[in-house]
Amino acid sequence: MRVQSVERRELPASFPAALAVVRPSLSAGEMGRLIEARLSGERERRLRFLASRLPSREDAEDVLQDFSIRAIQGAARLSDPQKIDAWLNVSLRNTLFDRYRREGARRRLQQGVASEPPPAEHGDTDEDMEASMACLSRAIGELKPAYATLIRRAELQQTPLKVVAEELDLTANNVAVRLHRAREALRQSMRARCAACPARCSAAERFLARQVS
Repeated sequence: MRVQSVERRELPASFPAALAVVRPSLSAGEMGRLIEARLSGERERRLRFLASRLPSREDAEDVLQDFSIRAIQGAARLSDPQKIDAWLNVSLRNTLFDRYRREGARRRLQQGVASEPPPAEHGDTDEDMEASMACLSRAIGELKPAYATLIRRAELQQTPLKVVAEELDLTANNVAVRLHRAREALRQSMRARCAACPARCSAAERFLARQVS
């Protein structure tokens, strides 16, 4: 029997099979230390990136601090050191976008307040304001716990819905729907409170008038 010679060829480095290298995964502690080192080494570059997109260096410092905390807390979700840079870049941009959304919400709130007549025109006193805030606080406390949490986090603390969704292990759309229901429940509660109040404040009068119109 004739044996044919076999030619051995070396595969090029670009050949997919040559790239199938199994890399050991890192523990959460090892990943955390590696991420901290990356954060320290790239701090100035990321600070320049943020400073070019925010009004002041102080704003950039604040966002960078938020980003660093998120990165360290999220280290447990990573195991492949080759993905750190891409993950950090996405996290940095998400933190920056969250800042944009918070600033946008704050501007809208300020514009809404500015469009309201001055307190003197309403005749509101300090006692009226304290009474209305106390009523609102009690109404929130009497909501379902899930609704009360959403109102406090998303409305009073101005927490981005994406962050609230992560805290509750829900999708952002799901949180938005629940927040809409929570607002409606709070509106109904305040309407009933104000309508039944024997010593109705001026804020309650305006609120009820808006409900009718």
